[in-house]
Amino acid sequence: MKVLHVIHKLNPGGIETWLKDLAIYNEKVKSHDIFILTQTKEKAFYDEICCCLDNTHLVKMEKPGRFFAYTKQLYSYMVNKDFDVVHSHTGLFSGWIAFVAYLARVKVRVVHVHTDKIDLTSNVKKTYAFIMKRFMHMFSSHKIAVSNNANLQFFLSDKNTHIIPCGINFVENPTYLSKEKLGFKVDDVVLCHVGRFNKVKNHIFLIDLVFSLPEKYKLLLVGDGVESISIQKLVKDRGLQARVIFLGQRSDVPSILKHVADLFLLPSHFEGFGLAAVEAQHYGVKTLVSNKVPETVNISNYCYFLPISDPLEWKQFVLKFTDKNNHYSSAKKACDNNAYSICDNVAKINNIYIN
Repeated sequence: MKVLHVIHKLNPGGIETWLKDLAIYNEKVKSHDIFILTQTKEKAFYDEICCCLDNTHLVKMEKPGRFFAYTKQLYSYMVNKDFDVVHSHTGLFSGWIAFVAYLARVKVRVVHVHTDKIDLTSNVKKTYAFIMKRFMHMFSSHKIAVSNNANLQFFLSDKNTHIIPCGINFVENPTYLSKEKLGFKVDDVVLCHVGRFNKVKNHIFLIDLVFSLPEKYKLLLVGDGVESISIQKLVKDRGLQARVIFLGQRSDVPSILKHVADLFLLPSHFEGFGLAAVEAQHYGVKTLVSNKVPETVNISNYCYFLPISDPLEWKQFVLKFTDKNNHYSSAKKACDNNAYSICDNVAKINNIYIN
């Protein structure tokens, strides 16, 4: 079976990490050949990993300014490769991808939404959303949403719709990584956040929080993005350079979570799901998330939901919950046996493809 996944770019993020993990797991079970088509020719963080997999093929197709030129190029590629499945992860634009796949006579056309937010800030964007939702409805054969809210926001009906939270390819026994190697002291309390630098992730809240805490509390930020430079400037203005460490994009996040992080923080303004919070719990890290994050991320007895409108409550929780959680084995078992494992995701998605 030949499956084409369409995505913007393979830089670290919820969708991209999930697709990378899916490709790695597929390499073990060899259920089908995966083609990942990105909409830019720029080099991305996960490119090399995917290119090293025997059953995964990376294709870069620049999305030009001329909309119909891109459509013609995409249509020709689908026809020439004779795909069994086209699976799109491009938000509302998945409606157009499904339409092109329909024209190319692809039998299984999957639109997959990973967020529950749609930008409706202008009449043009409202019109675009109106049209693309109907294209999704008319030209997809199957629809997948990461949550019930995502389903309600994007899809016009529940017909052929599946709710599948994104799973993770959990690493067993991550390589040991010491606090000292990352520039911390042994007795420092390390607050960790993994996420793309954009306004939704609310990094300013994290900087304000660590500024209000005693000296031994440090902040570790993993990720990159458009807001990175402005957040680094804020850290400098607050005199926090010695207490806030920017790691950029990393491939050893499991090691950081299991061996370095004392608390994981996710104060997002909203999340389609919040996969990073699930991963943190898997590695036994106490997790504080905003009340804007779906409650489905709570898979343990050490995940706490706090209002981002009350920074003082976050401060009090951080000061109180500083002991390292050592329930890695039980947390791992809980994650591996539920819908948040990549194994479960692959089984459900393969069933959609086949049936």
